[in-house]
Amino acid sequence: MATFDVYAFVKYLDAAERIVRLGYLLREVYDTAANAGDGNMPDVLDAAADLVTALNVLTDDATPEYGVELVVPGSGTPAIYSNNQVRAFTRIYDTTGEKGGIIVPSWDDFVFDEDNQNVIDPAYNTAAAVAALLLRNPKTGEDFELVPQYSQSRTHKSRNVIND
Repeated sequence: MATFDVYAFVKYLDAAERIVRLGYLLREVYDTAANAGDGNMPDVLDAAADLVTALNVLTDDATPEYGVELVVPGSGTPAIYSNNQVRAFTRIYDTTGEKGGIIVPSWDDFVFDEDNQNVIDPAYNTAAAVAALLLRNPKTGEDFELVPQYSQSRTHKSRNVIND
């Protein structure tokens, strides 16, 4: 038996027309032992739907879509030296030939080298293929192909945020 915290999240446009994501920790937890081992995901989804209904009563803006996330304990300790402004973009096509991509924050530049065009070495593509086997292209819903086209280091630019 295992239980996991569940967050319901909603997205909306703020005054500057940026997408803002708000999360709410539900009282309902996901329980793997409920319903003879099938879990209680229907109860979790009902709780999230009830929350969105309650939020829609409180706001003058409707919630067009919402989602749920399970909180699963991590598999490692974050590296304090990592730079999350430097990330890797992997171009990969789906099985219908539509372009897609995978973004990895703070890619491991101690393990994977890059050339003078910021293209990351082929070993990175091999590792990215393992992730691609688990993912679909969000634009089309189709599975990603096994072989990435290329991976490139990119800098995520900050917006002059001053942290005091």
